[in-house]
Amino acid sequence: MVRLRQCLCNLDDAAAGKLDKKQAVINILEEMKKYSYQFSIDERDSDLYVWVEELACYSPIMHIQQTDGITSPHSPFTKENNEKGIVEGKKLLEAIAASYEKEEKGMPPKTDKIVMALELFASNTEHPHEIKNNMRETREYWKQYIPEDGVRLDQLLERL
Repeated sequence: MVRLRQCLCNLDDAAAGKLDKKQAVINILEEMKKYSYQFSIDERDSDLYVWVEELACYSPIMHIQQTDGITSPHSPFTKENNEKGIVEGKKLLEAIAASYEKEEKGMPPKTDKIVMALELFASNTEHPHEIKNNMRETREYWKQYIPEDGVRLDQLLERL
């Protein structure tokens, strides 16, 4: 995140006339070369569903939050957040199922149970009533996909 912030500062400085545009680009390219592992050019690296398909079957716990795919604010699954968010219940369950269909050598054993835990953050300016409403709405959103604890993934997908 620090590297991205530095790149954005270069762009801001160039836009404000504080830095030559060519120099800003040179600075960014040098930063990308120096820390190439932080600057992926493969779009799949930033696709949450690709990650889930690759790794979910090895993870006994998944922390769930709504996100716009750019930031990680740990948002609740409210109507407003879901409209701009990229986490969709059905799509996530399908990606988890796809992870179990893959066979990869050299990986640990696949887990027989995944606990999906909500990982939601509340702002220190939110009223407790608003936090409770967000939690209630989040619960209702996920109940349409996971109506009760302990249901097998194949049974969940049959219902959808």
